[in-house]
Amino acid sequence: MPKTLEYYRLLYLCKMSSTAIIAQVVFAPIVSLILVGAGIPTSWAIIWNIAIYIILFARVVNAKKFINYANESFEPKASIIHKYTNMQMLIIMLVGLCWATAFLLLFYANPTENKTGYHMIATAFTAGIIAVAISVLGSVPKIFLAFAIPMATLHIAALTFLGGDQFHFYASIATLVGMTFIIASSKKFSEHFDFNVTQTQTIKDAELDLVHRLAKASEFRDEETGEHINRMSYSCYLLAIEVGFSKEKADLIHYASSLHDIGKIGISDTILLKESKFTPEEAKIMQKHPLIGARILDNSESEIIKLAKTIAEFHHEKMDGTGYPHGIKGEEIPIEARIASICDVFDALTSGRPYKAAWSNEKALAYIIEHSGTHFDSKLVNAFMKIYPQIIEYTAEHTS
Repeated sequence: MPKTLEYYRLLYLCKMSSTAIIAQVVFAPIVSLILVGAGIPTSWAIIWNIAIYIILFARVVNAKKFINYANESFEPKASIIHKYTNMQMLIIMLVGLCWATAFLLLFYANPTENKTGYHMIATAFTAGIIAVAISVLGSVPKIFLAFAIPMATLHIAALTFLGGDQFHFYASIATLVGMTFIIASSKKFSEHFDFNVTQTQTIKDAELDLVHRLAKASEFRDEETGEHINRMSYSCYLLAIEVGFSKEKADLIHYASSLHDIGKIGISDTILLKESKFTPEEAKIMQKHPLIGARILDNSESEIIKLAKTIAEFHHEKMDGTGYPHGIKGEEIPIEARIASICDVFDALTSGRPYKAAWSNEKALAYIIEHSGTHFDSKLVNAFMKIYPQIIEYTAEHTS
């Protein structure tokens, strides 16, 4: 499902948090030593160091929570994205104020003969941290501004009112010009980030639209139309997440599995829609649809189509080697196809067809369990049982 621009902005910011926090954790003791060297009481430096570590810890915990939410959520909610964005903004603003406090302390350096040097250090650190923050915080402009503007304002005020000489006046002017340039650069970074995300999403949306249309074509002659595809592919997504696939790979499996029966396009209506049992000759023709699907999807550079080819070709193989079209067994069968096999059979059993009535959910699950290790991968069956309630809930919502 296409995500919003706000989602990608926040996800990037949260993923960048680990790198940023490691750098600050290393940098904080150095600043503490500089504070002590400037004559600031050691207890103050220790308190400051502990405070920034606590705030940084809060940020990494909050960022991790959103990343976990993004990995687990099929359809991220706008309200959740808004909540985490505001929480990150508050935490990062506190980080900025904490750094600003350290640099303000350098204006009370003792001995007095080195004060100008410490003020220059404070200015360099302020500008450097804000400039580096562009690549970490720039994806969400309001968060970058919440970090940079209070820090820059406090520093310029310190230069102007605590310096008291011509050097500090010119330094404050230079800092103001520098901050203006940095903030303008952050705007460019944000625009470039948004452009890349939008372009990538546009291409992805077009690819997914084509996949969706191909999937509908494969079920066009079936009374179930796209409902079977939607339910089966979402079950594949849930099962992929349950067995440890990343959110990105699970998304690929979700979309790719919707083309599992694309090869049915090459099967005639007289066989495909037959209401009675297939003859041996008809069964042999029907069993060709995985190979037809593989040929339709062959020689593509698209990651989704490559995975769809694998699923289409192998999802009718069985763990004991009695499946088709190749008769391979066990882990010779790609795991994506093993996932699709369970989800496809379960939904097919619980769906009405011209040749059969729908089974109950409980009977279909019992069938899956009964054929664990022979038809289906036993580890995947155990995982399927864990997500069974979610599948039933989704099925109830997507069955007409």
